Amino acid sequence: MSTESRRKILDAAREEFAAYGLAGARVDRIAASSQCNKQLIYHYFGDKQGLYDAVLTELVLIARDNQAAARKKGLSYARDYLGSFDMGTAAQANWARLLAWEGLTQSPENAELESIRRENFRNLVRWLEEDQQAGVVTDRFTAEELYAFFLSATVFPYILPNVFRLVFGASEVTPEALASWRDTLRTLMQSIGGKSD
Repeated sequence: MSTESRRKILDAAREEFAAYGLAGARVDRIAASSQCNKQLIYHYFGDKQGLYDAVLTELVLIARDNQAAARKKGLSYARDYLGSFDMGTAAQANWARLLAWEGLTQSPENAELESIRRENFRNLVRWLEEDQQAGVVTDRFTAEELYAFFLSATVFPYILPNVFRLVFGASEVTPEALASWRDTLRTLMQSIGGKSD
């Protein structure tokens, strides 16, 4: 498969899975959206689950690369990284919706993909632990608890957009509102800095 065809298929599949979940997604729509032959999709990805795994794997590896680049620069998770990473509104919305669908439907997990994801989350928790040891963020909570809280808050406007809009009295969720929310999370994380006595 050409690189261009693979890119078109993965982009179309990411949109489809984010909109409908694994169960509701249709390979016919992915083929039409990517302008690629349906048989070609099956040939290269095996089945819908294989395509879903490829989409998630790509997102997980992108996240890993971004985290590694930030850590190489010596950035703090709490002070520098949280809320600053912007994949773009559509990409972040798709990522959050994929997580939501996965949670709602208990999609079957690929063991290799689960291992990569587990290591990504461990790396993020270790990063927060380093911030705790440096006194950048409180050690009153475990790094796992802090990460879980801020991950939940990060996906909130994407998986509950109507609630987000109503809470803030807005007519729509704008890119400016999302940027402001990221700033709020970063400020909140920094405001609970320091080691407990």
